[in-house]
Amino acid sequence: MEFDAKLIEAELMRISRVADPAAISETFLSTVDALVDVLAPVIGKRGVAALYERSVHISRRNFAWLPMVETPHESESMLQLLQLRTNDQQAAACAAVLSSFYAILVSLVGSNLSSRLLRDIDLAVPDDVHRRDQKS
Repeated sequence: MEFDAKLIEAELMRISRVADPAAISETFLSTVDALVDVLAPVIGKRGVAALYERSVHISRRNFAWLPMVETPHESESMLQLLQLRTNDQQAAACAAVLSSFYAILVSLVGSNLSSRLLRDIDLAVPDDVHRRDQKS
């Protein structure tokens, strides 16, 4: 599956309707971890951190409550801030960060390489969210 910002946003919004707040932030952070795992060998951990920090910074335009600077490996403050928000707010902010991340990556290495690098990245949705969604 190709990394698609619109599909990710739709999936996060779907999760927000059937999950508890922790599931949304866990899904987001697991997805960020997957991005780090895939991209760090190519652009280095510092490169991934710079992309992530910039993505959060850009997303703060619409979500001022996001942390000022956040690296993927210092996720505790992001987790705490996300869980203080409604499910819809969490989902929208997480989608904004991931969309910004992808847009920046595309601007640096192009869409073809970005798509190839991220083709196996999928939202890491907890199993219990899938079970709850199937019941509703």
